[in-house]
Amino acid sequence: VKAVASSSAVAVVLTLHQPSHAAWQTLDRVSFMARGRVCYFGDDAGLKTFLASADSPVPGNRDVAEYVLSLTNEDFPGHGDVDSIVAKFRETREGDGVVEGSAAPPRRR
Repeated sequence: VKAVASSSAVAVVLTLHQPSHAAWQTLDRVSFMARGRVCYFGDDAGLKTFLASADSPVPGNRDVAEYVLSLTNEDFPGHGDVDSIVAKFRETREGDGVVEGSAAPPRRR
């Protein structure tokens, strides 16, 4: 898919739930969302840097994708502070003109 997209100069958008390490390595950019809000959008190297700046550095023995899912999936106990992660991402993107001032949707009960 990547070769066809590159040769045709088209973007490919897909949804992966718990991607394998091999699949993760083929992605140019990733996006993580929680409750309809963007927690991160960018490349893998930027994700690690961002998480460190959000006081949630990726442990050396953890898969990056799996770790981010554990932080942002509020359906499971022990998740991270999604509101602070979203706020930090918005803070890092303020100069890009892509930040929206939408309120957080209500939590599921």
